[in-house]
Amino acid sequence: MNRRFLLLACLVWMAAFLASRGATVDTTFSDIASGNMSWGNSTNWSAGDVPNNGVNSYNVSISASSTISDMGASSTEITSFQTLGDATFQGSFSGQTLTVDGDFTQASGTMLVSGPLGLVLNGNTTIDGQFDLRNGAGFMNNGNLTVNTASTVADTSLTAPAPRFDLSYNFVNTGVSTWNNQNSVQFANFAVLNTGTMLLNLSLGNSFIAGTYNQNTTTGVTVVGAGATLQVNQLNLTAGQIFGVGTYNGSNFVLGNGSTGSTVSPGTGPNTAGNLTLAGNLNTIGGVTFAFDLGGTSQGANYDLLNLPNNVNFNTTNLTFNFINGFNPSNTDIFTIVSTAGNSSGMFANAPGGVITMPGLGSFNVTVNSNSVTLSGFSAVPEPGRASLLVGFAILAGLFWRKSQKRLA
Repeated sequence: MNRRFLLLACLVWMAAFLASRGATVDTTFSDIASGNMSWGNSTNWSAGDVPNNGVNSYNVSISASSTISDMGASSTEITSFQTLGDATFQGSFSGQTLTVDGDFTQASGTMLVSGPLGLVLNGNTTIDGQFDLRNGAGFMNNGNLTVNTASTVADTSLTAPAPRFDLSYNFVNTGVSTWNNQNSVQFANFAVLNTGTMLLNLSLGNSFIAGTYNQNTTTGVTVVGAGATLQVNQLNLTAGQIFGVGTYNGSNFVLGNGSTGSTVSPGTGPNTAGNLTLAGNLNTIGGVTFAFDLGGTSQGANYDLLNLPNNVNFNTTNLTFNFINGFNPSNTDIFTIVSTAGNSSGMFANAPGGVITMPGLGSFNVTVNSNSVTLSGFSAVPEPGRASLLVGFAILAGLFWRKSQKRLA
């Protein structure tokens, strides 16, 4: 009897649990039939109910040329989202959020979000059309965002919109954002926060434009691709990693935060060589590291080059080097790792006496010229076998000397 009762109780609990999860509903929004453009109007939805009742999971499509005038709730969460052509969110928004937990797909057309509505993207987002955010709209990527070659993403506000996230930012990236644009990305007045990975693979001569760009955690990685530019008014790269073979351009750069800080390295990622430009007034607060990969003697191709068009003082900056592709430099090799159009001065904080030593690799002489920094006079760390042999000889010599001293006594 007890076993039957327990089995029945389990079946009742499972049925209740499955019922509480609700169903997966495919539904399409169209404002044409009712003329009422509210998300909260059930007659606009093909399934007949509003996607946000907290029970069912909704895969939402927006019919071509539809306009949504209000969300009807402070926060709306759905499973997936796709536009079937032009789609517009424009009307009575006041800080609502639309969260998409799964796939977000815009295959074509223009999606316009005008007003203080925040999009929170937690899954895989693919944008192949034009994506416009205006008048206080913003978005947060917590998943994988890919903006492809045919698309542009733009904000045309003439003044800085009110921040949408953390009271400070209009665009927050905690996941991976890949920008493969043929055109420049216009977020001229946006405050951007990157704590994930930003890959700016824009085509030659194009820019990702923002008001401020902030990277303040060790998880942050920014990579600017060949021929591309990250163009900002204020660049705050106080932590994480900064790579690139393009240009970081702005009126003011803050690198480091006084203790820990960012690592700046030419190339498209770790263990790659390249030519990177930081075209701004550098404020190198302690903690920033300039890291260079050396894989040959061809500047910018086999070993890293960092271009700094403005004045720079290296006193609060650290320097590191690494060998890649099996490269072993000779004592006569000279590497110009920094080129400045302004005036360079000071000595790196971790290169006392103008010598930088990397454990397990060896040491270079560091020379800070008025317009460049060079590494020369490489001295390798002795091979382990040779080092052990030298130590052994030293011990034997010491023993022999002590015995000879005893005999003389």
